[in-house]
Amino acid sequence: FFLTNASVQFKDLQSEQYAEGIHLRDLNLDFGALMWDGARMNAEFRSGSGREEKGFVLEKLEGNLQHAPGAWSFDGFKIHTAKNIAELSGRLEYDSLEVYGWQERLNWEVDVQDIQFDPTEYRVYFPDAFPPSLAKAVLRGSTQGHLGDFETENFYFSYGGSTVIDGDVEIVGLPETDELYISARKLYAKTSWRDLTRIQRLVPELVLPEELEPLEFITISGSMEGYLNDFSTNMTIRTAHGAVRANLDADFPKGQPLEMKYKGQLRAMDWNLGKVLNAPEIGVVDFNLDVDGSGLTADLLNTNASGTINTFEY
Repeated sequence: FFLTNASVQFKDLQSEQYAEGIHLRDLNLDFGALMWDGARMNAEFRSGSGREEKGFVLEKLEGNLQHAPGAWSFDGFKIHTAKNIAELSGRLEYDSLEVYGWQERLNWEVDVQDIQFDPTEYRVYFPDAFPPSLAKAVLRGSTQGHLGDFETENFYFSYGGSTVIDGDVEIVGLPETDELYISARKLYAKTSWRDLTRIQRLVPELVLPEELEPLEFITISGSMEGYLNDFSTNMTIRTAHGAVRANLDADFPKGQPLEMKYKGQLRAMDWNLGKVLNAPEIGVVDFNLDVDGSGLTADLLNTNASGTINTFEY
């Protein structure tokens, strides 16, 4: 059946914060099927459009959508608004969007064709769920799990001004970085200190190593397996102060990354080590070495190395 040029208002009578509700106008919907009993919904959309007086505009609505308390499921679902796009199939489960930390209790199993997310469109309706620190994001690929344990396939994610993750990744342990386990294959990732601090405002439990701040930005390509303080990697890292290519095994005591032990091949390319370590006595280094040792500062360095050193400013 059809709904044409309708005006529909939704209100949560038990919520003082959202008592004004949402008022959709000029609503046009073409349903293949519809069931709603006040708590559960099953809708098959053929098309849809409409607007809300605070700025929300519905431009496209297609596919099957089901809702039950604490869960949404999607099948060939497509919704386009003035600022957001979602095209996906799968399932989301959550406690409540009004509960602090709801992001950590969100579970999903989703195949995402395209999500382009702009929180400014929803902030006027749900300011607590979409705070100013929440930035724009893009997501594509298959993913399942929850914030503390999830895996991806053919995955692409961008967030904020400069954060990108592209590849097949499994991450366990968020938001506790001390317990974070990463398995990444054909990974490309980049971020900036600014984006990381914005993410930390959303997830206060996220601990940012202060050693990352001098890097300004970081770009990573390659593979990695292990914990942040105990891992194997074959990866190229680029920052504002040069690049390092590492094929090695490494570990360090929790909270003491400068005491890292490492073994493998290390290539530094115009790497301003003094800037990175805040050690003015060290300048730019450029070398290709087999290394076996520990320490990332002049005081802690205890390493056996063989290879070629092109530049070492000290």
